[in-house]
Amino acid sequence: MERDRKDNLQRHYSLWEMFQMGWFLLRTKLFNRNIRLIRFPFIVRGKQYIEFGKGLTTGYWCRLEVYPTDNDRRKRLVFGNNIQMNDFVHISAIDSVEIGDNCLMAGHVYISDNSHGRYGMGGGRIITRRGT
Repeated sequence: MERDRKDNLQRHYSLWEMFQMGWFLLRTKLFNRNIRLIRFPFIVRGKQYIEFGKGLTTGYWCRLEVYPTDNDRRKRLVFGNNIQMNDFVHISAIDSVEIGDNCLMAGHVYISDNSHGRYGMGGGRIITRRGT
């Protein structure tokens, strides 16, 4: 089993990429031991308001931001277990964003519970779906 994993890495990654993955793994475990792998650069604002489940894996240039509007210290951005975020995922929370277990996100995804500026004359709707 371990040999198959090693062969798979050698088939898909160059020597430089394997070195980078090792460096990213070391930095990841220093950031949070429950996270599987963060590919840097990785931007986090408001870390004290984020709860990470086990097994989070990110692509490059992911960005997590939490900007609470009150003094409540509760977690505003909550990740379940076994989450895979691909490159350039941006998640912004003011009140509450929860990502459930076993979620796979494509690259260039934006998730937010707040408006991202104002466009045109009217305000937009925020669409919320539970259980998806």
